[in-house]
Amino acid sequence: MRFLLFFIIFYISNHFLFGQNNDFYTIEKECRYTLSKIEKGDFFLNEYRINANRFALDEPEYFQNFEKYYYILDKREGKNNNPILKAVIIRKEKEKINYYYEYIFDNENDLVFYSEQKQSETSLIAQDKVKIYFQKETILKWFKNEVEMKDKTEQPDIKVKKLFVNIKKMKKKFETDIEKLSKM
Repeated sequence: MRFLLFFIIFYISNHFLFGQNNDFYTIEKECRYTLSKIEKGDFFLNEYRINANRFALDEPEYFQNFEKYYYILDKREGKNNNPILKAVIIRKEKEKINYYYEYIFDNENDLVFYSEQKQSETSLIAQDKVKIYFQKETILKWFKNEVEMKDKTEQPDIKVKKLFVNIKKMKKKFETDIEKLSKM
């Protein structure tokens, strides 16, 4: 009886103390796997380019925008090869500053990772890097410039709300495009 009680207490404390870290490392591993699959060209890709040829480079209002939607087809039984969005990578250039955004999703279409950074054309080092790991729309870990934000002095709530509004728009855009492609 004592052994069983000890085991239950050990399991519960392990789950609450270390469960979040295990989830974090699992998500981090999944992100690396997804990015390596992107690098290898193993996903389907829908891409949008605005001002891809870099016209008006010296104009004060110059901008360039690339959006890449990476997805797979769901081969599980009963899923009818429905597309599963795995990642969205956005690169923007505006007035000689580069912005980079990365969204990675799991097979249930939930956001598990988000990152953003900006870098001026004259700098070799990116500034204002943000990385956020999620589980079911809840923040597991939040990093700013490679430092984990443990205290809540800088509230991410507003940022996360905007983030999920943007994700909803991106998913709608993706679904509309897939629907158009299926009718061709």
